[in-house]
Amino acid sequence: MVFEASMSYQPDLEALIAFRECLYAAFYPLSLGQVAPDQALQRINLTFQQGVAWRVLRSVDGVPGWAWKSCASSHELTAMLIGRLAIEATQLLVSGNLRELKSCTATDCDWLFLDSSKNKLRKWCQMSVCGSREKLSRLKQVL
Repeated sequence: MVFEASMSYQPDLEALIAFRECLYAAFYPLSLGQVAPDQALQRINLTFQQGVAWRVLRSVDGVPGWAWKSCASSHELTAMLIGRLAIEATQLLVSGNLRELKSCTATDCDWLFLDSSKNKLRKWCQMSVCGSREKLSRLKQVL
C-alpha cells in the first residue's frame, strides 16, 4: 500500500514540478525528431534507479506482481512519486513509441502527447480544447 488512510502529509510540489521540467527537457526535443539532452537523460536515469527502490514484488491472489512500499513522510512520498514518474518515462523512452510523440501545435499550449490516431496526423493534444480554440481563431480571421 502506498497511501495510508490517515496520511496527513503532502508531496513537495516544487520537487515534482522540477522533475516535470526535466521530463519536458528530455521529451520536447524528441517530439521534434531531435536528440534528448544528456543532462536530462542522466537525471531521469538517476531518478529511475532511486524509484526502483520503492518497488516490491508481492503475491496478489497467488500471482507475483509489482507493488509500492508505504510512505511514512512527505519526503518519502515525494521520492516515491518522482520515482514512479521516472520509471514510466524510461519505459516510454525505450518503448519504440517515440515516433508517436508530438507537441501540440496550438499557439498557447506546450503539452506533449502520443498520437495514437490511425494516420498519425493529430496536431493538438486535445481536439475538444486546443483544436476547437485554434479552429475558432482561424474562423474569426476569415470573417
